[in-house]
Amino acid sequence: MTSLLKDVILVLIQFLIFFKKMRYFFYSFVGILSLSLSLGLYVVSLPEPLESVAVHPIHLSISDIEHNTKDNSLEIIHKVFIDDFEKILELNYKARLHLATEKENPETDKLIIDYLTKNFAVEIDGKAQKIDFHGKYGNAKEDIFAIWLLAKVENVGKLQKIKVRNKLLMDLYDDQDNFVHIKYAGQRKSIRFRESKQEDEVSF
Repeated sequence: MTSLLKDVILVLIQFLIFFKKMRYFFYSFVGILSLSLSLGLYVVSLPEPLESVAVHPIHLSISDIEHNTKDNSLEIIHKVFIDDFEKILELNYKARLHLATEKENPETDKLIIDYLTKNFAVEIDGKAQKIDFHGKYGNAKEDIFAIWLLAKVENVGKLQKIKVRNKLLMDLYDDQDNFVHIKYAGQRKSIRFRESKQEDEVSF
């Protein structure tokens, strides 16, 4: 089963659990399905009547961490709901951001760096790592659901254990789910973070 398919299945399972309990209306299903594909690195264009539908009952993020042997680094990509991420930044920093629009606040990247530093951390073999922010990708006109946050850890050679702390958006929703997929030396391991489990490690 491919990484993309696993991600999509995880998202859909979460939605079905919620739908069974709440019987959410149909438009939310369409929105979640499009985000599922978007978080799997697909770009989905919604029909015009649904373009303004941004309500979603699931609160999650997906982070990919992959070891790059060419430059001995860990490349990190966070995929999050754009509306949730903007909301938590504005609540924490008391600023209007207009995230991923032409009117975006020039201080946005600085605030993103501060938020990520406080809520996402990586340790390699017991040593805390410096994570450098390498920008973001997202356009609220093209994709009303997702934004990609790019980061990198330099000077990473051989390793045995990776420990991750992931509290992204848990200060906004108590049912936030954060999935982290780690690729190293041909192996792929995944961790699910929730309010009750904000740290975990994997061995290679």
